[in-house]
Amino acid sequence: MSTVKYDNPDKPPEKQDEEEVQPVQEFKYYLKHEVSYKIIEQKWVMFCLLAAVGYLFHLSWAIAGVNMYTDYTRMIPCGTA
Repeated sequence: MSTVKYDNPDKPPEKQDEEEVQPVQEFKYYLKHEVSYKIIEQKWVMFCLLAAVGYLFHLSWAIAGVNMYTDYTRMIPCGTA
């Protein structure tokens, strides 16, 4: 007597445990330390890229400001050639 059990190949796959879908909360909910930490932990690449863009923008304007106001031509009065 055989004890081998044959599965039906046409049977749909069994459902696995799905993640809980959280409802959309108010904005202040996402500013809580526990929640914002979890969001940043999961999407850290996006936050790093966003911070890098802000840093490069600030750096370029700082360099432009130093370049404009430390040049020797800043002492030339306006209107003279």
